[in-house]
Amino acid sequence: MNIPVLFYFHGYVKRDPLDHTPPFARMILAILINAILSAGLFLLAGQSLHFRSTTVLIVMAAVNCLLYGPANVLLRKCSSLVTALLVFAPFFLYDLYQENHFRQAGAIHPACWEYNADFIFAGMQPPVLRSLVLFALYALIFGVLSIWLYRIAGRLVYGKKEEVTEPDERAYKLFFSEERSSEDIPKPRRDFAFLALRILGSFYLFYLLVLIIGILGEHVWPGQIQQLIRMTYANPALAINTYFKIILMTTLAFVAAYNKSLRYHCSLALFAGHLVSTVYALVFHYCTALQASDPTNFLLTSAITDGALLVLFVWIAVAYKKDAAIHAASRDLPINFSVPLTLVKYLYTGMSVLFVLFCAGIVLIRLKASPDGGIGAVYGAPDPMIGNTVTLYGTLAVLCIFLINKEALRNHFFNALVIPLFAGGSIAVLWLIIGDLNGGIFITTRSGAAVQVNWYFPLFALVHALLATLMIRIRKMYYDIDYTTNTLSPSSAISVMALSNAFFNSDNQQQASDLELVDKYAGGIKGRKRGLLNLPFALFENILNLIYGIRPCFSSMQRDEQRYYLSRYFFRNEWQRKRAFIPPLAELAYQIGLSLNSIIMFAHYSTINVRNAMGYVPVNARDRTQGDMPAYPPPHESIARLPLDEKDPANFKPAGMPEKEEVAPRVTTPVKEDKLPQEVDYFIVGSGAGGAIAAYRLACTVADPGRILLLERGTRYQPLQDFQDTEIEMMKKVYKEGGLQQTKTFSMTLLQGECVGGTTVINNAVCFTIPDTIKEIWQQQYDIDLSGLETEYQQIAAELSIRPLESNGVNREVAARFSQAVERYNQTAADKLITTFPVLVNHLNTMGDGNWNLGNKRMRKRSMLETYIPWAESRGVKVIPNMTAVQFIEDPAQPGRAGEVIVRADNGYLQRVKVKKAVIVAGGVISSSHFLMRSGVKNDNIGKRLSCNFALPVAFEFDRPVRAYDGDQITMAAMDSKGRAIFETYFNPPASFGLSSIPFFFDRRDAITGRYCYYLNLGALIGSSAGGEVLKKADLINGQAFVWQLGEEDISKIKFAIEKLIELGRFGGAVKAVIPTKPGIEIDLTNEDEVDRFIGQLSGFPVRMKDLPVSTAHPQGGNLMAGSKSPHRAQRVVDESFCLEGYSNVFVTDASLFPVSITVNPQWTIMALSSLACKKIVSRFK
Repeated sequence: MNIPVLFYFHGYVKRDPLDHTPPFARMILAILINAILSAGLFLLAGQSLHFRSTTVLIVMAAVNCLLYGPANVLLRKCSSLVTALLVFAPFFLYDLYQENHFRQAGAIHPACWEYNADFIFAGMQPPVLRSLVLFALYALIFGVLSIWLYRIAGRLVYGKKEEVTEPDERAYKLFFSEERSSEDIPKPRRDFAFLALRILGSFYLFYLLVLIIGILGEHVWPGQIQQLIRMTYANPALAINTYFKIILMTTLAFVAAYNKSLRYHCSLALFAGHLVSTVYALVFHYCTALQASDPTNFLLTSAITDGALLVLFVWIAVAYKKDAAIHAASRDLPINFSVPLTLVKYLYTGMSVLFVLFCAGIVLIRLKASPDGGIGAVYGAPDPMIGNTVTLYGTLAVLCIFLINKEALRNHFFNALVIPLFAGGSIAVLWLIIGDLNGGIFITTRSGAAVQVNWYFPLFALVHALLATLMIRIRKMYYDIDYTTNTLSPSSAISVMALSNAFFNSDNQQQASDLELVDKYAGGIKGRKRGLLNLPFALFENILNLIYGIRPCFSSMQRDEQRYYLSRYFFRNEWQRKRAFIPPLAELAYQIGLSLNSIIMFAHYSTINVRNAMGYVPVNARDRTQGDMPAYPPPHESIARLPLDEKDPANFKPAGMPEKEEVAPRVTTPVKEDKLPQEVDYFIVGSGAGGAIAAYRLACTVADPGRILLLERGTRYQPLQDFQDTEIEMMKKVYKEGGLQQTKTFSMTLLQGECVGGTTVINNAVCFTIPDTIKEIWQQQYDIDLSGLETEYQQIAAELSIRPLESNGVNREVAARFSQAVERYNQTAADKLITTFPVLVNHLNTMGDGNWNLGNKRMRKRSMLETYIPWAESRGVKVIPNMTAVQFIEDPAQPGRAGEVIVRADNGYLQRVKVKKAVIVAGGVISSSHFLMRSGVKNDNIGKRLSCNFALPVAFEFDRPVRAYDGDQITMAAMDSKGRAIFETYFNPPASFGLSSIPFFFDRRDAITGRYCYYLNLGALIGSSAGGEVLKKADLINGQAFVWQLGEEDISKIKFAIEKLIELGRFGGAVKAVIPTKPGIEIDLTNEDEVDRFIGQLSGFPVRMKDLPVSTAHPQGGNLMAGSKSPHRAQRVVDESFCLEGYSNVFVTDASLFPVSITVNPQWTIMALSSLACKKIVSRFK
């Protein structure tokens, strides 16, 4: 038997029997084992310890069993030090408290436990050492040994159930080898100044920790520390200032360590503070007339130490002065440039004066005021603490002086100023509350008397809170007005700019552009993600930096430190995360890193200069697109030239272009928006492929189309005025959750449109009919009558102009590469690929702009927005956007019939709409399932058996430019004869290309984007098994949570698809393949041995969802449709007449009714099924 490891410094990476133990059984095992350990330990301890009562033993046992047991199970993958510290810290601190308050002579109440004279550790001095040793042993038992025993028990009881589904470390490292996946960011050079500053900051932190623990009492500590603690808390008012003097010095030391350009100013501030401290200490130590309250000669010790540090600070300031030039004050910006800028300068000027007055006033009070009461008592003793207070305010004054004119420094020192102010005020309030509960707050004066000073703390808190609030509000105003940020907090805005610089070495202009786009994106999202985008930036900037190495804020690190920090903590591979000190935290950091990288990259690659550097030419700047029709098929040959003067023909569209049919502007330009009616005949939820065609079909059939309501949660856009070619702008407008709709565990992204027209507005308009094999499954296994489907296909094809994509949309280089690849593949393959050259598309005189995923700006795609919706409107159908169908209400007089639908406006207003005939649900897979769940439909099958078409794009680099961005995004397709995958040509504009195809973060990404024009995506569309489920309860972060599991068949298809894509790339002449796995993989296709090695490793590698960038734009299923004779009838939600099971007038007409994935683009089939459904609906309600 493989014995588990007992103690591990890093995360636990060996095979863990508890992984295969049922969750409830794990908890029971932990509780039982901790109970046995508790009983045994207490029996042994009874000989050496005296417990006050049996109740104490019961409480300790309960804590061990009910708290530490479950906590150990949850944290078992963490370093043993983590679980040991979890046990150690509370008992250690409580024992110190008991020693100080219950074991001292004269204590009224006995301690919970006492140490007998024969106890082995009874005579250990000082008492803090005894507590440290004793509870370190206790922690080893209940935080280390106990977990080892859990694993042993799990192996004994459930060992036979172990299944190896994860790759071992060797297999993982072979597959994601350094040659394929690694991005080495070298550790920055750490010089003497860095080491000295880190040691100084660490010393200050240790000092602070001792003082905080010392709150429990001073008696347990050695003599000198006892005196230090006693002196500190003799005056609680000055103790608060001492805390934040230490924090300020620590902050400055760490900022200076990690940023050479800030060392000069940090050293000057540290020099000023320590100079004030030194002078104060020397004066009050040697001037006996001042009667310094310093029984331990702390002043002299402080003066010597601080004096020595002054030399260090002077040396650092001189050595790094030249690096501070980038933070020099600007002489070119007038103070009245903007109101916030003026206020900021006045603020820091006023604060610097105020802090100087604080210093002078405190010293004056110390010299002149009576120390026996009032303010004189507060600032009368002890002198070392007064010195700390003067040092604090003196240092703050120097920082404020720096910030008056040096705008570049303000972001770096804002926290150093505001934290002592805000946190100091908060602690003063807390201290006041605790003091009142204990009879008041007392200060020990120089004469030894105790004086109550409760009045001081609210005053202190008020002044400091006002200053901190003023700083925060003015900074917010500054960013809102001067940076025009509307959604991101200043801290998040700073983090965005710092990340832009860290990833891309952006200059100030580029950082501002990236910030503007991220802020607009965050503000434009419709959903829960809008407000939550601040959270990862805030955690990243202000919290995780403290956890990972106690670093300064990310924005205050220099660039090489930032990149090393990102690489080491946020972009670790899976085994590095497993070996982390706290693996769950490493996983959180990884998810945050991926999210921030995606947002920053998406914004960065959406800016014009970056796109230009990559070689991308905007649609309207290409020489072939200057007329209403393209001059020739893509790719373009050059950038269209600018005119020289008013006579230059380049001012005008080319003459002599053939006239073609174009969509009239009126088609997508509404002149009014209908009011929500009180009553309708037909209520249609959703305006996508299923809802729009239902509205039109009904409008063409019923007597009064004006009693049809088409409701859409998204906005109604007008392509000519609302759509543009900027990716991040369109993503926030027309994609659900801004394109961030993910599973509950962030393992899969689902792309859906959220606007009038639904996903048809943002798809690539590719049309496939249902494959014969899938059609047969639907008919035979699910008893679905599809006899009229072909007729509907033909009618829709005529209405939407579904035909092979015109040559003006097909990039000739792309077509040549893919045709060559498929031809060579089919020459040797046993299973030939079935080609569709080019694909069928619902379009009208395409421009080949490559931007159909961004909407339909040029209206060359025949989406619902340009066809069925305006056609239905012209007949009287009411189309109302920005309204959510919350639920339908069952008619109490007619059970099984929907009588009303509750509708919610964006402002929260609710209204009921009566339904006379039918509710037609076509909101899409996720929304339709949630609508039915919210309606209280008693059917446990709702939301189950989700399937989809996985999208897997592999980027291939060629040896000559392809310019694949010019031309429609999907143009050629080849289907596997066994239906395992469809292979398509595919490409995106720069930002979307980065998101979907570049799985790297540093130098490899830069290399790929530098050859953007040489790349082409070959993508695989893989029909999934029914492994998804919509959850009824909304996730706190995602809002509309769903989960997904890959099945064995899915994994087999994915491996097949990757292997065939690699083969197609090689046959097409590619020299490199980039597979967007996690981490990413680059393969040199010119190295046959490497390719063969990769394919061989792929076949045996246990691919998991976490290894893949799983995404889909084709969700299907969730409300399964089946006939009465189907063996799956018990699983159905919708019957063969499209009617909701158990209801007579609720119908489903979107992809959620698909029983299994159709493995191809589903929009044509959705529309055809909706047409069939409308015939049945009309027939029922004639």
